[in-house]
Amino acid sequence: MIQSKGFSVSAIGLGLVSVTLAQNFAQLGGTSSARGVILLGLPGALALSAASLLFCAIALRYNLFSAQTWTGRLVSAAFLVWFGVELAGTVLQAQAVCRQQFSSNALIGLLPLLVLLSWRMENHAINYTARILWWVLLVGGIACLLGLGGRMHWQRLFGPEPASLWAAGLPQLRLYPEYFALPLLCTKGKERSGALLPFWCFGIQAGYTLALELVLGRMRSPEYTGIELLRAWGMGYFSRLDALLVLFWLATALFRICFLICCLRLLWREGLGFRPVKTEKEGTA
Repeated sequence: MIQSKGFSVSAIGLGLVSVTLAQNFAQLGGTSSARGVILLGLPGALALSAASLLFCAIALRYNLFSAQTWTGRLVSAAFLVWFGVELAGTVLQAQAVCRQQFSSNALIGLLPLLVLLSWRMENHAINYTARILWWVLLVGGIACLLGLGGRMHWQRLFGPEPASLWAAGLPQLRLYPEYFALPLLCTKGKERSGALLPFWCFGIQAGYTLALELVLGRMRSPEYTGIELLRAWGMGYFSRLDALLVLFWLATALFRICFLICCLRLLWREGLGFRPVKTEKEGTA
């Protein structure tokens, strides 16, 4: 039976925003333009949203995340592997950023503690933490816009473009397991709102690419990546604040790691039926 008290849509979306920002940080120069991301990414987000809604309806109709049927166990096992792969990828992304920006391997030492705490963390704790981190992310976004506002120039959007939109390739719209595990993850009745999560990722990717092009123009050298947008930040006497902005992102990345571990716990207990056995104390009073 799928739990009625699940994660809020904002908590699920925060993890997706984190991984989408990481994708933008690592984006190589010249791989996409703002025009291409917006015009080609929007239909992709629409298709993903429709697929998410369709799978959600099928999962609710046939109870695909229930441990009571072999189909439910099979689907849950597949999603367990998928979420595990996402967890490994998120850890590697966060560790790479720590190593490149701060020359630190602290995340490796912190990981066992994160696993232990997250496995015991209740859903409402994840939702409460997400609300706090959304404010942190909002502050970081406002600071970033204030520092980059004077460096944005619209004429940079009208530089030489490829003859065809397809020349730079399709925008990187990744599939995330959260899109299709909404019946298991979402608070009951919020599945339709959760189906709009692909548009969250599209909005982050389009906004970041647009800001990057407004500030630096179309970066055509693969030696430059999307992290250059943060390095271009400046406000008065403060010319470099990229380390603080990266720390804001790391906070959301750690949240996504904890969230994915909670998803693995849900699949292990609800989808596969491996619930902890409660033992009663023996003896008489």
